[in-house]
Amino acid sequence: MYKKGENMFTKADLKTGMVVITKLRNYLVLLNSPLGDILVREGGFVSLESYNDSLENNVFPAYSIIKVYSPLIESLILKSVLEDNFSDTGRWKVVYDRKEHDSLYIKEKLSEEQAKAIAFMLLNSAENMLAQDRTTTLHEDYDYWYGISNDWDVNIYYMQDVHGDARLGCDLFPVVNGEANTNITIKIK
Repeated sequence: MYKKGENMFTKADLKTGMVVITKLRNYLVLLNSPLGDILVREGGFVSLESYNDSLENNVFPAYSIIKVYSPLIESLILKSVLEDNFSDTGRWKVVYDRKEHDSLYIKEKLSEEQAKAIAFMLLNSAENMLAQDRTTTLHEDYDYWYGISNDWDVNIYYMQDVHGDARLGCDLFPVVNGEANTNITIKIK
C-alpha cells in the first residue's frame, strides 16, 4: 500500500477490476468500455475522465476516491463484487487509502440546490448500504451528521412513516457561525 513519503497512487495506477470507494461511501468497479474507462455501480457509472491524477473528481468532489481495492484472485462475478463487504483478505488487498476522508467537506460554497443533491445522494447511499448489508438493521439509534461544506450540514436518521414502518429521514441545515441552524430545516425525504 502507498504510504506518506512514497510515490503517490495516481489515476494511472488504476487497473480494470479494481474497486474504489468514494467520499459518499459508494463502491464502484473500474471497467474498460467503448466509452473509455468507467467506474460502475448498480444503477450507473462515472467516467474516469472526470478524475484528476490525485483521484479527485473534478465535476463532483463527493465522488473523489478515498480507497482502492485490488482483487487477489483472477475471476470474480460483477454482482458478487458489488455485494462484497471486502473483509475477505484472501480476495482483496487495499492498495490505496486516503487518510483525510473522514468528512465530506467540500471547500467551494454550495448553493441550496447543490447541497440538496449531495444530501439526496447521501441518503440513497445509506439506504443502499442498509439494503445490501443483511447484518445491519435500521434502529432508533441510527443518526448520522455529515458536514458537507462550510455552509451546509446533513442529518440522516431513523424515523417511522405514517404506516409505522421504519425508514430513513434526511434533513439539510444551513450552517451559521460554525453551527447547524436547526431552526431552518430543509426536508429531503
